[in-house]
Amino acid sequence: MKKSMWKVILTGALLYTAVVLPPASAYTTLGGKYASSTISYIPQGLTANYSLAMADGIAAWNNANVDASFTYTSNVSAANLVLRQDAYGANIGWNARTANKPVMTSGTYTKSDIDFNTSAMDGMTVTARKGTAAHELGHVFGLDHVTDGKQVMSIYGVRTTSVPGPDDIKGVNALY
Repeated sequence: MKKSMWKVILTGALLYTAVVLPPASAYTTLGGKYASSTISYIPQGLTANYSLAMADGIAAWNNANVDASFTYTSNVSAANLVLRQDAYGANIGWNARTANKPVMTSGTYTKSDIDFNTSAMDGMTVTARKGTAAHELGHVFGLDHVTDGKQVMSIYGVRTTSVPGPDDIKGVNALY
C-alpha cells in the first residue's frame, strides 16, 4: 500500500513538473514589437566605452540568426532607438534600462530609448557591458527577462553570456 501511494505521489509530481511548470530556458516577450524588422538607431552622447558596448551588442544581434536587425541612422527624428548614458546612481537597482513607446502589453512600438547608468556600469568588464547592451537591445525587439543564465535576456548577475542564446533567437524569430 505504501509503495503504491508513493508511486502515485511521484507520478503526480513528475506530471505536474512536466505540464504545469514552464521551462526555465524558454523565451518570454513583453507583448509589443516593431512593425518593421529593421530598427534604426542613433547614439547620443555615448563615450567610447558605451559606444563600443553598443556596437558589440548590435553586432551580436545582427550576426545572430534572427529575422530582425538594427541599422544606424544619423537622423534623430528618423531613429526608432536612441542610445544615451548618464550617472543615475549606483544603488538605484538597474545598470541600464529600455523604454519602449508607447508603453503597452501588446501592439506596435514606435520609439525606444536605452539609458546606460554609468554609475553602475563603469566598473563592469568590457564583456559585461557588451552583455548588458545586447540584453537591452533584446528588450527593444520585445523580449522580456528569462531565468536561464545562458541567454542574453537573463538578468545581470545570472547572465553568463554576452551574445544571444538559442532561446533569445527563437524569441525574436517568433516576433518577427
